[in-house]
Amino acid sequence: MNDYLKPTRGRSENAAMWFVGYAIMFFAWTIGAGIFTLVPSIAWGDQLEPWQSFFASFFQFVPILGSVIGATYLLGRKPLTLITSRIAFSTKNLFFGILSWSSILLVGSLISWAADPASLKFTFNLGTFMPALLVLILLLPIQVCAEELFFRGFIPQSLSRGNMPAGIVVLISTLLFAAPHLLNPEAQAEPVWSLIAYSSMGFGWLMAAKWLGGLEVAIGAHLANNFFGLAIVGYENSVVAPSSIWVGPEAKMQFSAIALWVTVGIWLWIIKKLKVSKTN
Repeated sequence: MNDYLKPTRGRSENAAMWFVGYAIMFFAWTIGAGIFTLVPSIAWGDQLEPWQSFFASFFQFVPILGSVIGATYLLGRKPLTLITSRIAFSTKNLFFGILSWSSILLVGSLISWAADPASLKFTFNLGTFMPALLVLILLLPIQVCAEELFFRGFIPQSLSRGNMPAGIVVLISTLLFAAPHLLNPEAQAEPVWSLIAYSSMGFGWLMAAKWLGGLEVAIGAHLANNFFGLAIVGYENSVVAPSSIWVGPEAKMQFSAIALWVTVGIWLWIIKKLKVSKTN
């Protein structure tokens, strides 16, 4: 299996084409995403139902994902090389990522509930939950794949082309993933702790991709993380209107940072065991 961070060089891959690729994605992230966000706001106004809030938040990732795929074609490479070093996508690793991350989140939520049963409110409403669930099923994979292919595919692979040490590649990619999340409502009050919290996921998911030779496990974990927080157990100061089955209090980023690094540590230990079992 080839090194995921250093895939086979594309037919037209050079420094100039990497720059063009980044330029395309910059305009997609600013202008394209802005236009795709503006359309729902014009159609529905400011008072959005939960499903409309989800649609407005995730619809903007359509041009972003398209730009990442298009930039990869410009390099003379197949988009699959952004995802995996294998000859085919590993569905097994995808579902392992979903199940392993979901299990850890579920256990953590149960422990939190047992310590303080009043912290979670049962807010399930079939009328708001079902349309929101449909939007999540349709658009959440686009949002997750856009972020994964960009932050843990395009960026680290471009940095690795310059023979940058792997540790620096992981650090830069981790911080770049965390930075946009500092605009979330829950992050603005505690930006330092928020940076630490979001860096945990960026670090953990990239390390897992590096160890297992592809993003499949990270895509699965990312899908599980976002779906769990939006559909199962949400919190009051979420970036989108909560429509989850249970809602907890506003996120305290200092506590979240510690909890997330513990979660990532446990998850990476499981991934390491998986890697060892595959090589024996």
